[in-house]
Amino acid sequence: APLLSGLHADAWASSIDFGDGDPTDAELSATLGYEFVLQGATLDLALDLGATYIVYPGAPRGGSYDYAEIYGAVTAPVGPGE
Repeated sequence: APLLSGLHADAWASSIDFGDGDPTDAELSATLGYEFVLQGATLDLALDLGATYIVYPGAPRGGSYDYAEIYGAVTAPVGPGE
């Protein structure tokens, strides 16, 4: 399988309202991840690792609104699939 076959990316946007006095009106995020499969005679796992960065355009200066998250997920079959 090609090396980049497990690479995935996405972006998301939403309006937001933190209440009176806060001019922030949008939340944007971008995610980049990689999923790879581990298979063997007794092993069948999928691992997905990645990072997401979330920004709040228009947030007041000096605030700490923007942040990054890392994630990991493991999936495995739990029974017969038909």
